[in-house]
Amino acid sequence: MRAMQGPKSPGRRATALAAALVAIFAGIVVAAGPAAAESSGCRLVNQVFGRGVTALAPTIGSATFDAGDRLTLTVSGAQGGTPVNVEIRRLGTAVAVAPYPGTATWIVPASGPVTQVAFVTDPSVIATFRVSCVPGPPPAPPADTSPPIVEPVVAGTLGADGWYVSDVVVGWQVHDGDSPVTGQFGCSPVAIAFDTPGIPLTCTATSAGGTTATTVSVRRDATPPVLAPDVAPKPVLLRGAAHVDAGASDAMSGVASASCDEPSTATAGPAAVWCTAVDAAGNTAHASASFVVEYAFHWLSWDGDAKAGSAIPLRWSLADAHGAPVDAAAATLHTGACGATAPDRDERAAGSSGIVQPGSGTDHLVWKTSKRDTGECRSVFLDAGDGVARVGDVRLR
Repeated sequence: MRAMQGPKSPGRRATALAAALVAIFAGIVVAAGPAAAESSGCRLVNQVFGRGVTALAPTIGSATFDAGDRLTLTVSGAQGGTPVNVEIRRLGTAVAVAPYPGTATWIVPASGPVTQVAFVTDPSVIATFRVSCVPGPPPAPPADTSPPIVEPVVAGTLGADGWYVSDVVVGWQVHDGDSPVTGQFGCSPVAIAFDTPGIPLTCTATSAGGTTATTVSVRRDATPPVLAPDVAPKPVLLRGAAHVDAGASDAMSGVASASCDEPSTATAGPAAVWCTAVDAAGNTAHASASFVVEYAFHWLSWDGDAKAGSAIPLRWSLADAHGAPVDAAAATLHTGACGATAPDRDERAAGSSGIVQPGSGTDHLVWKTSKRDTGECRSVFLDAGDGVARVGDVRLR
């Protein structure tokens, strides 16, 4: 402000003073010149400006304010006999006038994101004025036009075809980037520890933008299929055809596939075959089926009534499924009380004869009965070497 008190000529003094005002108004340092400066927002709080006599640049300064800013213009310190008016102009139109001495107040309207205003004074006198600014309220956030985002979070072991094969916990992620979520319903975590063909779970969330309801259906099958394999035909004959039915079932997701090994009938005796089943969820089960490959057996002689203590000849023939004679390697004989499901005594062959295998599939054994069995009924359990007991009853007198 020292430029107003020096001995310089009025014209040069006014020009220098205008340049100083511009520098103060803008909050920056400039070299010199009458051009108006521009500031932004409420940066001119209680700033003091002076204006020299000039008809060339009546605009003291301009600034950009936000909508809602409250500007107060106070004029004082005028020099000269003419009253001083300082105007606030917006887009070239005066919106407030502060006379000397006096004040003017103006609130920047909400006609856009920013409004540029200018401060103008009468060029005929020197004036001192103060501009104070109170920031307006922060701009209102944009209206929320979209509801919250609701996403399920499912934790568990996922099997095949969308089925879970373990315990499952269902939670939710709820978020809205535009406004707070004001309400949630059904969004707490839920544990599912039982098989189900589909249990629907819904999470509903509300914000200023609306309401979202998201539903997820969880299917759980953690139980393997059930296998009940069966070998047919019955009996399974030596070197005959046989097939296996896996007997697979699954109460939840259903059986996707089932298969069994090919049964072998090349050797007489106990055998087993393995089966596998997979359900639609991917659970796998294995089970075996036991069966016996038998000889085709036929009694050649049988006496159902004999004297206790006598030797009873037993004769039989063996063949395969195609009727070809088979000579068994060994045979065993046991007896038990008639009607019993299992023998209670090992029997011996008479003398040293034992099992006789004369060929052509015909075998015989001489059973030496005991006199102590007089009056009893005994069941004969004959195993021809394939693990199958052929049973016949004999009454001993």
